[in-house]
Amino acid sequence: MNLTYLMSYYRVVRHGGFSAAAAVMDVSKGLLSRHVKALESELKTSLLHTTTRSICPTEAGKQLFTKAEQILILSENAEREVQEVVNSDKGTLRFTAPLTLGDVIIEQILPAFRQTCPDVELELNFSNQITDFKEGHNDIALRAVTRSPDDLVARHVGTLKNILVASPQYLAKNGVPHSHQDLIEHQCILNSHQRDWNTWRLFKEGTEYSVNATGNHSFSAYTTAMLIAEQHQGIANIPAYHATDKLANGDLVEVLPGYDAFAHNLLIMHQMHRVLPLKIRCFKTLLLEWSQQSPWVVSNQAI
Repeated sequence: MNLTYLMSYYRVVRHGGFSAAAAVMDVSKGLLSRHVKALESELKTSLLHTTTRSICPTEAGKQLFTKAEQILILSENAEREVQEVVNSDKGTLRFTAPLTLGDVIIEQILPAFRQTCPDVELELNFSNQITDFKEGHNDIALRAVTRSPDDLVARHVGTLKNILVASPQYLAKNGVPHSHQDLIEHQCILNSHQRDWNTWRLFKEGTEYSVNATGNHSFSAYTTAMLIAEQHQGIANIPAYHATDKLANGDLVEVLPGYDAFAHNLLIMHQMHRVLPLKIRCFKTLLLEWSQQSPWVVSNQAI
């Protein structure tokens, strides 16, 4: 049954005629007449007794009117309940981010989110595994990826800054690189999770240089890369935020500080919504504010 035709019929009966219903609905009287005739044709029965002065539903029309009213009430209740969910600062919010980056972000934005949405239950999934939004595992994500899936809304917030690091002992033994070309002679700690990331992209004075990193050690997590570097086994290319403490205490030092090393674009992603739920909207705003203030995110830097 065509629900548009059904609602037109309901309004005609509810308001006592085609003219009155057309005025309330701000449509033409002819349109409503066509809808009712199409509905009668679909149901193969007459729904209205009409005279020049009034209309009256038939027996079948009365029964259909009652059912249409119930459908309308259910529809209005459903819409109200959905809007309550959309505008509610309650419920559950599921956030995913890369393993180590998630720890850094949540430490900085959690207090602000708790002030804004104190009653929202926050589920955190910090993993390098990209999960499917359609399965309901996540509501919003922050990911360092080249591009987002076509079925998601994505907001580019900048490029995550990487740096090259090594232990002072490694550099004392193997020499300090002074240019990107010197890296060819060094042990570079490789990424086994994303092999294409082993082409290190370095920038200096507006020029990009590519280095095909080689070495005897590889990692699938940045914590492992840093441990290998701390054991004096080579040069690691890791996110700047991950090395802050080790640089501060001298366990690691920056290599080629005159160059900028960049990782992938940083994107905020979530499913498409006609109206973005309040809790997702608040969390997204906090992520954007974090990215704008973070020393580790370079705005408008292409990969």
